[in-house]
Amino acid sequence: MQYQFQKIELKDKPVLDVYFNAEEYDNSELCFGNMFLWKDSWHIEFTIEDDILLLRGRQPTGERFFFPPILKDPARIMEGMAHCIAASMEEGERFIMYGVNERIAGLIEERDKDQLFSVREDRNNFDYVYLAEDLIRLAGSKYHGKRNHINKLRATVQTEYRIMEDSLVEPCYESYMQWYDRHQAEEFDPSLQDEKVALRLALDHWKELGFEGGAILIDGKVEAFSLGEKRPGNRMAIIHIEKANTEYPGLYALINQQTAENVFSDVKYLNREEDMGLPGLRKAKESYHPVKMVRKFIVKQRV
Repeated sequence: MQYQFQKIELKDKPVLDVYFNAEEYDNSELCFGNMFLWKDSWHIEFTIEDDILLLRGRQPTGERFFFPPILKDPARIMEGMAHCIAASMEEGERFIMYGVNERIAGLIEERDKDQLFSVREDRNNFDYVYLAEDLIRLAGSKYHGKRNHINKLRATVQTEYRIMEDSLVEPCYESYMQWYDRHQAEEFDPSLQDEKVALRLALDHWKELGFEGGAILIDGKVEAFSLGEKRPGNRMAIIHIEKANTEYPGLYALINQQTAENVFSDVKYLNREEDMGLPGLRKAKESYHPVKMVRKFIVKQRV
C-alpha cells in the first residue's frame, strides 16, 4: 500500500485529539500542542490507517523516525508497529521510534514474540513531573533556595503577574527576541532557530491550541512568560514554553511558581518536559524535586 502522510495543520486538531485523548499519555510529546509547535523543525507528518494514528518526523541529521502509534485500543499495538515498519520500508529507511513511554515499551516487549525490536532507555528525554502543590507552595527546607531567590527579587523590583491574553502576545515575543538575540550573539546555537519558530506558533495560536499561561511584568514590560496545556481530565498539565530574563535573578523561579498558582492549581501534576541531556538544564529541573520521571525509550527494528 502507499501511505499518504501529510503535514500537521491547526485544522487537524479536532481529528487528532480524538486519538491523543483516547487514553492518558504522561509524556510530553504525545499531544497535539507539542506536535504542532515542532511540526516545522522536525518535519512532523501524520496519516490515519485502520483507525490508527501514525506520526513521523525527521531529525536535523536527516534520519527518519516515528513516534509511537496512537491507538484507541492499546491491544492493537503490534498492528500499529507493523504500519510504521511498512511505511519505513516504502521509503527505504530503517525503522526507529522515539518518545516511547514505559507502558508502550512494555506492551511492545510483551507482544513482540518474534523479537523484531530492540528497546532501550532514552534518559536524556525523560520528562520531569512535579506535584503542582509543591511548585505553588515551595514549602520546606528543600525549596529554601527558591523562596530566597523570589523574595530577593521582589525586594528589588515590583513584579506583576498577568494571565495570558491577546494583548500580551507581541510583548511576550519581543521579550523572547531580546533573550534570543543576546544568546545568539554570545554563542550561536542553531537549535534556538527551531525554538523561535515553535514559540511564534505557540503565541500566535495559543487560544486555538488550548494553551493557558501568563506573564510577569517589571516596570510595565514583559520579562517572563509561560504557556502550557491541561491534559484531559485535568490530571496533568504540560508546560511547553517558559522564558525569563536572566538579568533578574529569581525570575525563573517566580514565573514557575506564579503560573502554577494562578493557572494550573487545579491539576495534580505539572510535566515540565525533558532536559535533553544538557547539564545546566538537568540541574535546574532536579532542583525542583520531581515527584516522578516519565521514562522514555527508543525502539529499533533488529537487523
